[in-house]
Amino acid sequence: MDFYCHDKKGYLIYLTFNPEKFLPDAKHVLVFASPDTTAARSPGTPSQLVLTRHRRRGWEVPGGKVEPGETPEAAARREMYEETGIKLKNLKWIGQYTISPGKHAADVIVKNIYRGNIDEWSSLPEGFETIESRLFPFTLQPFKKGYSDFIQDNLFPLVRNYFQQKAP
Repeated sequence: MDFYCHDKKGYLIYLTFNPEKFLPDAKHVLVFASPDTTAARSPGTPSQLVLTRHRRRGWEVPGGKVEPGETPEAAARREMYEETGIKLKNLKWIGQYTISPGKHAADVIVKNIYRGNIDEWSSLPEGFETIESRLFPFTLQPFKKGYSDFIQDNLFPLVRNYFQQKAP
């Protein structure tokens, strides 16, 4: 399944859930984490989703940049912990999207999308840019004030639809 859309800034977004089309050089990650015990191992829609509240952007799906020398999967685990205090199990790479903010191929931003389960949830680590995390219903209405741009544009509903189409 492949999708094209534009984000709130008007940048072209390409989203795919086809592993054969995944690019190897992702520098960003996004993690859909759930307390559901089988969510990452088997298809299906989780009932809840972890969101974190960023100081400026509002409620968002945890994620961030891949550090030099770090794999995207390691970055997904690290970002999840830094932004929520959650350690993950059953982490699986399920999709990828690119953002084309410019006219040159070098301008393209590649983000891997992961799905995982909560293994441990401890206190939010201090010194990071998020101020709280909590569970939201996976059916949350995305285009509301207080949510980050990712949740307020077309990407969140497309990822949610992917989960719903994969439900057993």
